[in-house]
Amino acid sequence: PLMKDVLSGHEGEELIFQDVEGEIITRVSIFHWNPSFEPNGKYEALGHFVGDKIILEKNTAKVLIRQEERPQLAIQTTYHAQEKNYYATDIPSPTQEIVFWQGEPKEVMLTPHPEKVVLAFYNHYLNAGEASLYFAEGKWAELGHCANAQCGCNVPRSEVRHVRVLSLSSADTNCSCDPLHQCENNCPDRATVKVTIACETQDRDVACHQTDVIWHLIRVDGYWKLSNMKRASE
Repeated sequence: PLMKDVLSGHEGEELIFQDVEGEIITRVSIFHWNPSFEPNGKYEALGHFVGDKIILEKNTAKVLIRQEERPQLAIQTTYHAQEKNYYATDIPSPTQEIVFWQGEPKEVMLTPHPEKVVLAFYNHYLNAGEASLYFAEGKWAELGHCANAQCGCNVPRSEVRHVRVLSLSSADTNCSCDPLHQCENNCPDRATVKVTIACETQDRDVACHQTDVIWHLIRVDGYWKLSNMKRASE
């Protein structure tokens, strides 16, 4: 066990028990000493989480579950404490999204799985300079730099604080590459990926907007690049 301040509603630190596999935390239990319990006080349970990886932050716990069919990706569920614990009935509902299990690969555009490029793009959606790197030449400009809701969100990019990828289809291609990322000559140069996103706005009182988007990608010199998109409803 260790002592750590992870809940802002209590004075002092919480008592934390955790299971660790390698360097990855897979189970967390949170307690805090409550002197009001009779006769001499006792530790009160404030939260318990189990997953393939647990990330515990101040008032926030992230639980990652790896996807069996795509082990480089995971479903991340984020829980927000209501200052004092994770069990209160008035705490915010947890949110889910697809994330990279070990962070975004450095050469993600060389992947044989183009859907990962779509995920990486939305990871960098708020940074125009970084987001533009995932597009084929001229395509970022054709979409108006995604500034005014051209890339799935229903509000301008300046009003978005976070984009969650809720579902991500496997790309419609059978591209395969060797360990040096040299794709086969017969590997398709085009791919289609369907993604469901939720765009969280700067105004936290505004309901989160969810959209189904279809992205078309092209392979240029071995790199998968975003070409164009349309809403699935179109």
